[in-house]
Amino acid sequence: GSLLGYECKQQVDIVLQNPYRILGVYANSRRQEILANKNRATAFLNVNRPVGYPLDLNGILTAPNRSLDLMNEAEAHLAIAKEQIKYTQFWFLKMTPLDDIAFNHLLAGNMAGAIEIWSKQESLSSLQNKLVCYFIENKLELAIKTAEKLYEKFGNDYISKVDANCTLQMTATDLLHQFVNSLGEEIGMQKLLDFDLGAE
Repeated sequence: GSLLGYECKQQVDIVLQNPYRILGVYANSRRQEILANKNRATAFLNVNRPVGYPLDLNGILTAPNRSLDLMNEAEAHLAIAKEQIKYTQFWFLKMTPLDDIAFNHLLAGNMAGAIEIWSKQESLSSLQNKLVCYFIENKLELAIKTAEKLYEKFGNDYISKVDANCTLQMTATDLLHQFVNSLGEEIGMQKLLDFDLGAE
């Protein structure tokens, strides 16, 4: 119940200004895609033209800030394994045929439809994509509960599934701690302690 005062806050920055979002890619997109998008954005920004990607989710989210510096910074974050995984935890994954269908809804502005599709199956990507949607909708408690379920079920092979080349080793517990700490930095640890974490 201690959530009420919090519902009106705008969306969390770790989602809004997520490096993957700035680069216009899914959190498990291949390196080539990241570079291609970055090069395209750089070309546009160099001539002061706005650049947008489907994953900006216009109509659902406010547009991300993009500048040459921010593009470079985003790419630099993703070059460090620990940072890469931290930001992966707060962005969309595209892994299954179900994800494709759900993203068709999401990119058309229908978040409820996307969540409904992801609710049909508890896969790593459907849980993660739902929790990102819950953040966007400011349903923080649901987002955290979904994260707990995600790491409980898939935490031990989470990193290898989202990026087979990532050498970082983290257990399910490590991932949940990192998730909670990142969120605490975003919204304030005290706010986070008001949530009923770990309870069913």
